[in-house]
Amino acid sequence: RAEGEYSMATSLRVNFINGEIQIVDQNKILLYDRFANFKKAIPLRDSLTRHSGCIYPLGNYFAMRNYSSDERYSLIFIDAKGCVVSVEDKGKKPVALNLLRGHGQLFLSSQYGKLTALDAFQDTIFTYDENLDKQVKFIVDYGRYKMTPKSTGEDQFIVFTDILENDRLALLIAKANRYGLSFMKKSNKQIYLLYDKITGTCRVLPLDKSKKWFSFNNDLDNGLPFHPQMIEGNRMIQFINAIDFIDMSETCSSVKVKQIAATLTEESNPVMVVATLK
Repeated sequence: RAEGEYSMATSLRVNFINGEIQIVDQNKILLYDRFANFKKAIPLRDSLTRHSGCIYPLGNYFAMRNYSSDERYSLIFIDAKGCVVSVEDKGKKPVALNLLRGHGQLFLSSQYGKLTALDAFQDTIFTYDENLDKQVKFIVDYGRYKMTPKSTGEDQFIVFTDILENDRLALLIAKANRYGLSFMKKSNKQIYLLYDKITGTCRVLPLDKSKKWFSFNNDLDNGLPFHPQMIEGNRMIQFINAIDFIDMSETCSSVKVKQIAATLTEESNPVMVVATLK
């Protein structure tokens, strides 16, 4: 309860504009500088505390999502004093949708000084800058991956959990609870949609059944399937536990993979695999 302390850290994020480290407690936001020195606490009023685990830094503001008891979605912005400065109503849950459906979810992601928002009901990705100016970032054409009548029942549930992107592409990661998309099996509740910003088309990364990874097939040197976990500029990055890398090297014919595996033990650090886009 002392200054700079917290009882329950529900999230930790970094403000890439000013370098502040943000820890969200049950009823306040704690800010620290890049050296972990405590700066200040921002109290959250009672009506906002139930959303305190989903607060994203955006310049001198903070963004949070809200799903009210009357099934309305909203995006709330608060200032450095914890006061609400803007509420953007996303509307009531529609009865029927012909695109990806969601339930109780408004996807948000904050990085590089911008907030990305993707309403699970829509095919449009928006961004907000540090002045809260809103722009359409891109529109996803899901093509043959649109929802089917079978999967649009009230018990259907699909939400986005992450967006990885650069200037060329966006990787949209989603989870479902029952039907999901028409081609998803009941045992497979996750999907990776790869959206090409140049052609405006979308495709699904295939599932590697051995490791249950959604991945690019390595047809260059018959190496390991590539499952991107980060995108930084024109590089896509994957981390593989050393023991998994050793096991997988025995089933592929890549000379380079086998050479790397020979230098590893079960106690080695994870292997970082980098694919550079041309």
